[in-house]
Amino acid sequence: MRYYYDIFCARVRRPKSHSIDINNRMTDAEISEIVEMAWCDRTSFNMISRQTGLSEAQIIKVMRRELKPKSFRLWRRRVSGRVEKHSAISSKTW
Repeated sequence: MRYYYDIFCARVRRPKSHSIDINNRMTDAEISEIVEMAWCDRTSFNMISRQTGLSEAQIIKVMRRELKPKSFRLWRRRVSGRVEKHSAISSKTW
């Protein structure tokens, strides 16, 4: 029934061509390092991006996947708009 509904309503999920499969590119140790750096308040997204090659959005996806939902929400609330996490903001304010 679900398959029929998907075909009838044209709601079939298609993979996004611009998304990067993070699972196939990184080991558990690398993922752990990314989570540790992202959790640290003094490490900016730009520094993490330079070391890993991931964009800020991809780092957020890794954190969403690896953390518990409540932990992710707390982390996002803490880093949203934080000067230390966004070096573009911190360079303007200093």
